[in-house]
Amino acid sequence: MTVLDCLIDQRLYIGLPDAKQRVQVFGVHSSGKQLAEDVDFEKLVFRTVGFSGADIRNLVNEAAIMMVGFCCI
Repeated sequence: MTVLDCLIDQRLYIGLPDAKQRVQVFGVHSSGKQLAEDVDFEKLVFRTVGFSGADIRNLVNEAAIMMVGFCCI
């Protein structure tokens, strides 16, 4: 039992986002980042089935890091 378990007497399960929600998550985590004109979140959702919001955030951040490295080489 963790300290957090002692403070909270209920567990809350939040399911994975559906396709529409994943599009929204991509939008939230890519805002403020420069994207190529051909980036289509609608297409990306089919390749991210089973991804959580955190997974999508990590994917967007890793892609941004890769592009910085690619552009600076």
